[in-house]
Amino acid sequence: MSSAGLQRVFLCDGQYCRQRKVDGVRTYVAIDAQPQASDVVTVTRYCGTSGLDQTFEKHVSWLVDDDGQSDVAVVEYNLTLSSMTTTSTKRPYIRTPATTMNKLAAAMVTAPPKSVYADCLMNMSTAARGSRAVRDKDHNELQKQ
Repeated sequence: MSSAGLQRVFLCDGQYCRQRKVDGVRTYVAIDAQPQASDVVTVTRYCGTSGLDQTFEKHVSWLVDDDGQSDVAVVEYNLTLSSMTTTSTKRPYIRTPATTMNKLAAAMVTAPPKSVYADCLMNMSTAARGSRAVRDKDHNELQKQ
């Protein structure tokens, strides 16, 4: 391996190449000293989109070596939550933290959602984003039983 460490290379026409951008167009230039195949770590990446929502992207990456594909993959989701903005302020949707929802579920065992939400606003450091979240949590917990 060279003293430069890891480098991103592409396999084009049986040769390892570096990618260059010339006037916004990607071109591939062959490396003079071709590395040994055993020195190259192959990362395979799959990219997909949804036909229903163009803001949704999914990327799956995994390693491939002489033994075949790795048993572990990294899955990344990219979604612009444009449909989940408030209409009056155009602020992005913010989800209530899971720890807060767990505290709410425990409190709703002994009290109704309205009083739990009021207590939540006064006592918890991270309050629920709205009373609807508390009512929905109560409804979903009842559905599980």
